[in-house]
Amino acid sequence: MTCPTPKIRVQPGLGSDGTSSGDVILSSALSQDVKRAIANAKLAEFKRQAFRVGDIVLKGLLGRAIAADMLFDSAVSNGLVSEHGEDIIQALVAKGFAVGFTHE
Repeated sequence: MTCPTPKIRVQPGLGSDGTSSGDVILSSALSQDVKRAIANAKLAEFKRQAFRVGDIVLKGLLGRAIAADMLFDSAVSNGLVSEHGEDIIQALVAKGFAVGFTHE
């Protein structure tokens, strides 16, 4: 999967530290783009894991409460709850538990 390059208007000129204002603008925009891509990748991986764990729950190999707690703890420790909100995380867990990995 490739991410589109952010469209940024570069301004000519040098700052007092020798960097161009265009470098600063590009660096800032690129930094935001990279952070967003990583955050989205983490959320996509969490979704994949929720479906995987959901499949295990649906097969009766792990209790629903233990699995939900484990997934939620993982989301918290990876910053997903603070980044995306508790409602989104809980919805992903619920969907994973409803259909399992094979129906992703």
